[in-house]
Amino acid sequence: MKLLRAAQYECFQMFFTKRWWAVPVLAGLLSWFTTNSLHTYRLGGLLATYHLAYNAWDVVSRSTQELDFLVVLAAPVFVWIVGESYLRDRSSNTIPMIVPRIQSRATWWTAKVLSMFIGAFAYMVVFSLISLLVANCFYPFAWHFSSLQLHPELAQKALATFGGSDTMFIQILEATPLLFLLHMWLYSTLSLGAYAVVALVISLRVHKQGVPTILMLGMGILEFYSKDSNLWIPLHSWLMQMRLSYLFVNQASTSFLINGTPAYTLPTSIPYYLVLSVLFWLIGDALVQHDDL
Repeated sequence: MKLLRAAQYECFQMFFTKRWWAVPVLAGLLSWFTTNSLHTYRLGGLLATYHLAYNAWDVVSRSTQELDFLVVLAAPVFVWIVGESYLRDRSSNTIPMIVPRIQSRATWWTAKVLSMFIGAFAYMVVFSLISLLVANCFYPFAWHFSSLQLHPELAQKALATFGGSDTMFIQILEATPLLFLLHMWLYSTLSLGAYAVVALVISLRVHKQGVPTILMLGMGILEFYSKDSNLWIPLHSWLMQMRLSYLFVNQASTSFLINGTPAYTLPTSIPYYLVLSVLFWLIGDALVQHDDL
């Protein structure tokens, strides 16, 4: 019961902050940008020739799977909102009042970690619903995927005729939009939650707001650009083993490839994220047991 009450308190403190207004703003901007990019992919009228068209779900899928957007914007914003929870508690001096009531630092820390995953779920739900709302202003809404998704063979034929690359077309493997959302929310809760726990542990030693966010952003950018540089082979190898910057990429539909091999799928990601989260929970618990909170 103490853990439940502590988790409720942490969620209350986390959700009722002005920082959450960044989520609809970010989702709206990314969805608008994605909508504009889809306009450029009409392939000179070839989509109409093959009787293919977009709908709102094409915008949602692209908005949550563009790696550069997620590395630079979505994940750092999430860490700024959720992952700096400890730093906000420290600056408001609420920790000395909370921990004695719980009478257990381990319970307090566990509740803090659980709130990262609850925040991740809320973040992606709000993000995807706002994205769907914005997309509905430009493309028709339907309870099924677009003809572009339902007929991938025609989409690939149009791409081949136009000379476009496969990155123009992100095929969704789920049968229905509802199943797509459920998979995306499950994956993102695990991946974004684990990503935020890493930032939370960093904040136990780095007591400056904004620094954990910058560190996570820096690691993502380094990994993103080092993959194309021979000068960064040792760093690239280490970062690819950690894969922190890819934790938040929605791979429920498409597997990110490393050297031609799928890095993550939904079934293989679940144990990976759970093990990673438990590892950093143990590290954080060891730190808070000896820290002057």
